[in-house]
Amino acid sequence: MRPYAKLVSLLVGVVVVLLLLVGCNRLSHPKDLASLSITLWRTDCQVYCPVYSVTLHGKGDVEYNGLRGVPVCGHRNTAIPQERVAAILREMENAKFMSFDDRTFAELSDGVDVIVSLSIDGKNKTVRSSEIEDGFDIPQQVLEKHVNKAQVSFTKLADKIDSLIGTDRWTKCSLNCTKLLFVLSHPDSKWSPNLLEIIQSKEPVIYGSLVCDANTMIEAGVGINTSNQRGVTPLMAAAKIGDAALVRDLLAHGAIPGAKDKNGLTALDYAKTSEIRKLLTDNG
Repeated sequence: MRPYAKLVSLLVGVVVVLLLLVGCNRLSHPKDLASLSITLWRTDCQVYCPVYSVTLHGKGDVEYNGLRGVPVCGHRNTAIPQERVAAILREMENAKFMSFDDRTFAELSDGVDVIVSLSIDGKNKTVRSSEIEDGFDIPQQVLEKHVNKAQVSFTKLADKIDSLIGTDRWTKCSLNCTKLLFVLSHPDSKWSPNLLEIIQSKEPVIYGSLVCDANTMIEAGVGINTSNQRGVTPLMAAAKIGDAALVRDLLAHGAIPGAKDKNGLTALDYAKTSEIRKLLTDNG
């Protein structure tokens, strides 16, 4: 082999090795995927806002904890595919997460922060920023003057992590649902709508400008398994009136099909149609 060819071959080899070394240090190419932990928090505020945390592990396991202002409060566990885990790591790498310096971030909102913490291959980093909601309470001139591109990039990254994990299933609801959660979270509120009574009466309850029907309460996660003195639950009532859509909605939001009334009857015993019996059997 000629000297020139040997030199080219040597240079190519060096470049390949360097690329491999760089690749090994990238977030999207962790040495030990099992070491991965990503946690996203959305913090409390002075008025009303969704407060929750969600943690993703390397194998795709997800741990959610809803605290306030969300349809689903308490702990939930699920899993996402490995390709979504990889997609989240690519998003963090593209956003240059490890280079964020939150000391340069502006404080914009009324105590509402988003926090993202990453642990991978023995490295740890936590970044915190005020929430930035496009066009909401933050004039454009304020954004342009006080918010740097890195902060915008970080908050968009947090939204992307939420989206890829799929936290919407626990945290998002319609305008009426949001109004209901806001009313119920107010410290001076003494109003307590009853889902079972709404289902049985087939009539919504009006509270100021809020029209509270069964679907709104179910979406907000309010009273899903609350029974009356006879032990009758909303699921039993929905099964009794033959409303398959309502039964399906209740089951999707955590209704317990095996709950029994004072006579030992379950929702399956109340069911009026074969469709509802099948729904209850499949979810039993």
